[in-house]
Amino acid sequence: MISSSVLPAVVVIGVLAGCARQSEKIAELPKTPVEIKPAGAAAKAHQQAATALAFTPDGKILVSGSADTTVKLWGVPEGRLKTVLAGHRVEVSQLVVFPDGRRLASGGAGKAEPILDGMTFRPTMVRLNDELRLWSLPEGRLLKKLFSRGGATALAPTPNGKMLISASADVLAVYSVAEDKEAGLGSHEFEIGALAIASDGRTIASASRDRVVKLWSLADLKLAATINLERAKTMELTVQMFGGKPTLRIFVPPVAFAPDSTLLATGNVGNVVQLWSVPEGRLAARLPAAPPTGPTETKTKKSSSDKGKGNWVSGLAFSSDGKTLAAVHNEKTVQLWSVPEKRMLRTLEGHAAPITHLAVSPHGNMIATASEDKTVKLWAWADGRLGATLSGHAGEVTRLAFAADGRTLASGDSAGGILLWDLAPLGCRGYLVDPAIKQ
Repeated sequence: MISSSVLPAVVVIGVLAGCARQSEKIAELPKTPVEIKPAGAAAKAHQQAATALAFTPDGKILVSGSADTTVKLWGVPEGRLKTVLAGHRVEVSQLVVFPDGRRLASGGAGKAEPILDGMTFRPTMVRLNDELRLWSLPEGRLLKKLFSRGGATALAPTPNGKMLISASADVLAVYSVAEDKEAGLGSHEFEIGALAIASDGRTIASASRDRVVKLWSLADLKLAATINLERAKTMELTVQMFGGKPTLRIFVPPVAFAPDSTLLATGNVGNVVQLWSVPEGRLAARLPAAPPTGPTETKTKKSSSDKGKGNWVSGLAFSSDGKTLAAVHNEKTVQLWSVPEKRMLRTLEGHAAPITHLAVSPHGNMIATASEDKTVKLWAWADGRLGATLSGHAGEVTRLAFAADGRTLASGDSAGGILLWDLAPLGCRGYLVDPAIKQ
């Protein structure tokens, strides 16, 4: 939901700038919170903000997309730049690696820019046409261009890797890899900003900025259900300063499927989370924000800067067993809910600025949160304790990505920096560096 700019990544001291190792334990966070930071000065991987990150399934390549319109392939663990993929005309905000690790899809859309009119900002939607591109991996060879009339606002491959679902403006499309053919799936009245596919590969969820969520059947490519979320009288949006520029943020409901594919979670304004049956789309539970009933992290004092922050749920993620749901509330906190009991367990607090991204480790033992306060925090799923704060970014942290083995985390920022972090043992691997960029 938050636009950003990424700068080129650079490898410091040989390959990566090193960091002191803090823990030799593989699957556990420290009992007492630690802070980890890279050695040396910050470096750039992109000329502008890092807006998308993805690992290949084998963890040997990290793919990064940027507001500078490039896609870059980085070797892991050495952090060496392998290839720069050029050709996009807009910010690359969408990256997906297919399950077989042999294909990459990249795309993006123009930004929503606020225009200063006297003393007030008025929004203008700027969407530029740009092709959705398919690339071979690990070579980075362009395989195909798929036309997207409003830019790619969301992408997701099916679990079996046979199809790619893309959202372009208000239209959903399906690309068949085997048939090398694209077909329309359906549409919304307004722009689609969120997309999810159930793990059983049977259902797609799409959400648009008018707070309508649609469930689609992949078997026959037909609409299965329409969910109309509660709406306010006006569209929820805020204008925030990002990288020295005003950035327009329009609320789009986040969506997430439970691991067993029987429930869909949606977020809404008023900090409300709702659970829906799949594929019928019937309301199963409504989880409004409430005071926690379990232990919480140390609370931070609220300041005047908290006023005017978005009163909405901006991110959702289920635990690997589907019993716990994490929801980003009021932008700066995460609430953990018991799904079977429909009860809030605890609140994770500690970031000094809004959370920009939420990610869950593949092993399901930790949650990672990125923030505009330039840090990443690692939390334990089991008890919600803060295990580590990862600092060293030169700008707001915009994106996170876990490697499939759960041993590496990548984080990107608005200054174009990308850091690699070791999770087993816990430590910092360093900044990625593009030698072609002046540091």
